[in-house]
Amino acid sequence: RLEQAIKDQPTAPEPHFFIGEMLRAQNRPDDALRAYQSALRRDPDYVPALVALGDVLVELGGGAVSSDATRLFARAYELDDTQ
Repeated sequence: RLEQAIKDQPTAPEPHFFIGEMLRAQNRPDDALRAYQSALRRDPDYVPALVALGDVLVELGGGAVSSDATRLFARAYELDDTQ
């Protein structure tokens, strides 16, 4: 369904985000990272993908919060101060 949604709505970030969520749940953080990046290419201000990508970067960094992750979290907070 998500792959069809990508075809039907090529500019929508949501299908890519949800694919990332599924990949992350399958313990495939590298693939999830690419899906979140794909969502952000469609909408650079899509808060769920900003937060998820930051989380994956922290996970891949062994728990260290990199400057890239910090930037993503800061942007998410700018857009939605509940994040």
